[in-house]
Amino acid sequence: MFKDHPDLSQPNGSTVLWRYVPLAQLLSLLEHRALWFARLDKLKDPYEGVPTKPQIDDLWKIPAELPVEEREHGRRIAEYYTRILSRGSHDLLFVSCWHVNDDESAAMWRVYAHSGEGIAIKSSFERFRDSFDDTKQVVYGGMIEYVDFASYRPTTDNLFARATLKRRSFIHEQEFRGIVMHPTNEPGIPVPVDLDRLISEIYVSPTADPWYAPLMQRMCARYGVKVEVRQSELLRHPAYLAPRDSGEGAT
Repeated sequence: MFKDHPDLSQPNGSTVLWRYVPLAQLLSLLEHRALWFARLDKLKDPYEGVPTKPQIDDLWKIPAELPVEEREHGRRIAEYYTRILSRGSHDLLFVSCWHVNDDESAAMWRVYAHSGEGIAIKSSFERFRDSFDDTKQVVYGGMIEYVDFASYRPTTDNLFARATLKRRSFIHEQEFRGIVMHPTNEPGIPVPVDLDRLISEIYVSPTADPWYAPLMQRMCARYGVKVEVRQSELLRHPAYLAPRDSGEGAT
């Protein structure tokens, strides 16, 4: 089930969410009817889930006037907690990342589904939330906050809140993130989901051949998923440039 979290910022229910994936990930979603949540440290960003610099600096504020033994003790404590915090929530939290945008994103197509077999799953926050109603695993979710890790001081050090902080260099992703806590050494976990609730539409790559969308439509039907599959029109020539009848006015 989906639960609200006091330290996470949630979008409006109608907020449009997109997940850009290669074909294999769509097949896995249809086959297992489960959404893949990746372990935080598998996202390859070394800043995922770690504290900001001001939080670590606070640990190392050891008064110089203390006796040598007490300063050394303070240093050992700071070193210990820095090591603990640097691991952060890597082995506890698993996430599913979605792009927030009313429209398709050319950048997301290029980065995450650049081949002609790329797929974009369209949903909304309301659909995402409701798709876990019959799921035992507790799922949280929140918008990513893009900050300067060198200067930002969070108001809370909650693990879930820390998992929704990213550097400003990633602001183009405009990310919403589903989060689950599940202590395991596995690189990710599948979380059961109601696909009919989750998916509103499926778009195939703007560079895909014409036969690709109908094939994906038949494949979804074979798995019992009632959803419209359409070709992205991102690269389609503007229709309004086509010749018009002399009596046809502008609309």
